[in-house]
Amino acid sequence: MMMSLIPSSAFVVQFRSPTEVGADQLSGRVEHVASGRTANFESLEELPQLLFTMLRSMTEEEGRGIE
Repeated sequence: MMMSLIPSSAFVVQFRSPTEVGADQLSGRVEHVASGRTANFESLEELPQLLFTMLRSMTEEEGRGIE
């Protein structure tokens, strides 16, 4: 069974240009498409947890009727 993609779970990830060519440190911004909420991240390792946190927050607010 293939699960369909849910538009309310869509994010845009924008990376800032590294200050040095080949720099391991990637930072940027995440935007939740449906709500327009944004958050910044300072490392690639931080990105998955940030996405999870934002998605969980949106799901909890939808459950409470907040949009």
